[in-house]
Amino acid sequence: MAIDTTEAMSPEKIKSLIKSELPILIQNDSEIQAFIMKLADQRFADKKQTKGRIEQLIEELKRDREEDRRKWTEAKQEFIRLHEEIMAIAKKHDRMVGAFGARWGLQSETTFRNALAGILTDDM
Repeated sequence: MAIDTTEAMSPEKIKSLIKSELPILIQNDSEIQAFIMKLADQRFADKKQTKGRIEQLIEELKRDREEDRRKWTEAKQEFIRLHEEIMAIAKKHDRMVGAFGARWGLQSETTFRNALAGILTDDM
């Protein structure tokens, strides 16, 4: 495209000229290629930096996932341990209630259990 230097060029004309000529210049002129790359390097990370950062983020996510998995496993084990303790206490209380009932006789045991269940239910 021939450049008309006799008349002042509007910004739109300059943009149009750059859009049409720049790809050809970049392809054929190593000095222009270097200039464009220098401009791009100032503004954008290069491929190696970007890839390195992405790999770093992926490794961080993997470590976080493993740590979370470990924490959940520990929490599950703690839950199981607490559940077993609660069940042991419940069995102990059941035996104690049964022992009280045995002292009062078999007929009184049912009455006692029902009364105790009513008290516990009302209190809680």
